[in-house]
Amino acid sequence: MVPTGLLFLAASIPAVLSNVAVATIQVDSTRDAPKSNVIAGNITFWHASESDPIQISLNLTGFEPNTTHGIHINRFPIAAGAQNCSTTGSHFNPLFTIHGSPKNSDEWRHVGDLGNIVSDKDGKVVVNLTDSLVSLFGPNPVTGLGFVISEGKDDLGMGTGPASLVNGTSGGNLACGNITIVSAALGAPVHLSLLLLISSALLILA
Repeated sequence: MVPTGLLFLAASIPAVLSNVAVATIQVDSTRDAPKSNVIAGNITFWHASESDPIQISLNLTGFEPNTTHGIHINRFPIAAGAQNCSTTGSHFNPLFTIHGSPKNSDEWRHVGDLGNIVSDKDGKVVVNLTDSLVSLFGPNPVTGLGFVISEGKDDLGMGTGPASLVNGTSGGNLACGNITIVSAALGAPVHLSLLLLISSALLILA
């Protein structure tokens, strides 16, 4: 007799993997950054279910200590062949709204507006965010788009110049990475190996 829990696990793997995406972050190749401050790490996006708000977990290193940086999801992925963050375009804004804070209502922010992160004394950023507008599903999924970290602080649309309501005057691009569904990021061989492992267990227990 095959345990019910194992059958459920086998059936759930493709769905679980489709609920998770990751962006591997690297410093912008066009920058002449010091070797001591090469930003790297991963950002994980996941939904407990399609109807639940997205969770965004950042685990990054290589920043100058105690610095603030705007973070955004942009319209396009990083172009193949170069880690040039400028190819990601402007902020992801399918609702055609003005720039703002992720705490604002939907009418007063871009979908891609995620506020600021602050590095610690060691230049690390480890933080978990929840967002009700960003999603891996629905009419405006962020999968395949570029996640960008800016040089400076995002003013969240509260600045004095017109650029504040466009990009938050957070400066140039510091680092970026493409948001990829985990099953695609792992690659088909890894995904299939998980299924084959469970299939083997089912045959042994049958």
